[in-house]
Amino acid sequence: MDHVDATRRPFVLERFFARPPEERHIGPFWLLERLGHGSFAPVWLAEEKYGQTLVRKAAVKLFALGSVGTKGRERIVREAHALCQVEHPNVVRFYSLPIDEDAGIGGLAMEHIAGASLGQRMTTQGLLEPKEVMWIGLALASALDAVHRAGLVHRDVKPDNVVESNGVYKLIDFGIARGDFVVETNTEPEPNGSDELATLRPVQGPSGTRGYVDPECFQGLPADYSSDLFALGATLHACLTGHPPVVTVGHPAPGLDSSVPKELRKIIAEIVTPARKDRPDSAAVVKERFLEMVQPNMAIARRRRVKFIIGIVATLLMIAAVAFIRPLLSSVPESGRWACLYYPAYVIVASPDDPDGQSVPITLRSVPWLPSKWGALKSFLDPRPWRGKRVRMSAEMSTTAVSKGAQLWLRIVGPHGNVLAFDSMFRSRVTGDTEERHYEIVLDVPNDTSNIAFGLILVGTGSASIRNVQFQAVGLDVPTTGFAGDQLDSEEP
Repeated sequence: MDHVDATRRPFVLERFFARPPEERHIGPFWLLERLGHGSFAPVWLAEEKYGQTLVRKAAVKLFALGSVGTKGRERIVREAHALCQVEHPNVVRFYSLPIDEDAGIGGLAMEHIAGASLGQRMTTQGLLEPKEVMWIGLALASALDAVHRAGLVHRDVKPDNVVESNGVYKLIDFGIARGDFVVETNTEPEPNGSDELATLRPVQGPSGTRGYVDPECFQGLPADYSSDLFALGATLHACLTGHPPVVTVGHPAPGLDSSVPKELRKIIAEIVTPARKDRPDSAAVVKERFLEMVQPNMAIARRRRVKFIIGIVATLLMIAAVAFIRPLLSSVPESGRWACLYYPAYVIVASPDDPDGQSVPITLRSVPWLPSKWGALKSFLDPRPWRGKRVRMSAEMSTTAVSKGAQLWLRIVGPHGNVLAFDSMFRSRVTGDTEERHYEIVLDVPNDTSNIAFGLILVGTGSASIRNVQFQAVGLDVPTTGFAGDQLDSEEP
């Protein structure tokens, strides 16, 4: 049986924290100040430094190696490795697992997020609006989908473990040893008057926070992916009411007030149902439900997709021809000023309140089961005010599961249809999942320009979103980013 040395727990951490600041580090992470206790161990703000070079600031969660035993340590290393592979805009990013064998200390180094938790916001501002709760549900379901795909269970989703920073909701505080140990606070005063120290003891019952724990865990079942979904529903319920739902096996939660939109009430009721078998199958399913709520025209896009797939057997050759025809022949106006190239293999998803994608992102998505070479959002700019000037195009762009690349593009066309200048960020395509970032293209607009086209290119599968596309004349001291038209790849717009 794995042995856990209970006598050493408080003192190992205490001795480490009592070191002078110049000696208080674990690996390259130098501790600055205590941020508080997670549900697993104390958390410190730290600087990652190599020599005198500061790389970044980080949050480091510390634990005594002797408090987890051999099996617990093996699990921590295994799950920390899995967490470091999770790259998602709504999941705190884990950096590394520094170990100080001599001090008997281990740590989880992760992204430091400067923001307020949902729990703090509710304390200071009151309940959250249903519309925001929908976006929170989408963010957390998307985060849990990524975590579950990595083979991990969070085990403690709750308002205090969701932090909002710059409009992005992030899931934090992965208690990766929580499956084997729970927090035990040492309340006996120490000889030197130190503060309480969070330590660990073997689990005797379900771990997590009361009100957010899956009812079936109280029947002896271990926490699983469905348990995280229950905690997600309890978190959203708390955001709307101020408290988690009262749920026990055989006794579902009372319904939410009718002031909450019907679809939101319905999905929360489904994921906080007492029996796991009655909950949605996965976080991915819940994510899609929330996506349809926050982007109402998603249902329209889905109906188009279904109609097209129904006819795919009879029209397979025609589909192939449509998917690879010249873009201008397959442009389909979809939203505001934007057209979609290579529709129906790609579709536009936009808010009906902002079809041009100025304040709310407009998204280009690939359609499953259809040829997805590349697609694009396309629009035009009146060239007359910009002739003879150097122009900067800027926009905010984010991506989700992009397989080959996403990029802004800007094309300057001459009087005979010849390309005078072009830039598509070809050398800096964005792939995978990325948060919203600012991008710019700078090109010269000659006096004989007859047309200015611009937009977003999506190569392969996935989705990319842009918003707040702006144009501005700049001085000649601002370098251009593009190249001559004769260098243009003929297969790009």
